[in-house]
Amino acid sequence: MFHMLNRRVLVLALLLGGLVLPGVGGCASAPLAPSADPSAMGASVEASKVYAPGPREKRYVDARSGKTQVRRFGKAAADGSWTMTSADASVIDKEPKVGVAIQVLTFEPLSDGGVGLRDVIDYGENAITTYTPPLVLMPKVLGPEGWETSSRVRLTWASRPDEERSTGDAKLSLKIISATGQGDERRVRLSQVLKISLPPADVTEEELREVGPKGIVSEQERRRVEVGFLTIQNESHDYTLQNETE
Repeated sequence: MFHMLNRRVLVLALLLGGLVLPGVGGCASAPLAPSADPSAMGASVEASKVYAPGPREKRYVDARSGKTQVRRFGKAAADGSWTMTSADASVIDKEPKVGVAIQVLTFEPLSDGGVGLRDVIDYGENAITTYTPPLVLMPKVLGPEGWETSSRVRLTWASRPDEERSTGDAKLSLKIISATGQGDERRVRLSQVLKISLPPADVTEEELREVGPKGIVSEQERRRVEVGFLTIQNESHDYTLQNETE
């Protein structure tokens, strides 16, 4: 979810600023994830396997672009929240400031054991996306019944965080589609669909993840931005874990 979720404000910012990009009309693409198979019926995965504080760093290679995405997880703060800084390997060590393509996500533990997303700061696009209440990314344990949730969305400037740009809604659905192996070889595949409405745009972000005992092993992502019947952006990524350090 990380790359797609972080970059969604790029096109929205342009639209809200009055610039409409050239688009291509057409029907929606087929779903990224396949239907759940019988192995999903007895499967479950804990939120802590997918979202957890650091300190640690993970590097993922995008098979489509060949670039390396770095995700750095901070230690839990006094309130239990933690951040993940995400950027291309070429800029990850730069100072996070407006104009630098670095995103910082803030996660927080929920009272029922789940994990929520509080906000996303996209320095490259000079934008902050805030979820109220925090968008519940996963319950404590995701089972065969799946998960659905929603939240309000507020878009502001990173340089002027008190200045509102737009408001809307976010809806998220999550389900297990397959599971294989046991113990250290256990792998669970998750399908996630996030729909964000920030007028005049509608954003659909689909993800297909493989999660192992130590977290996300791979991610396929697709993001589509539509204004009316026009699809103005349609991009995909295919990440595979390269290495992890603590």
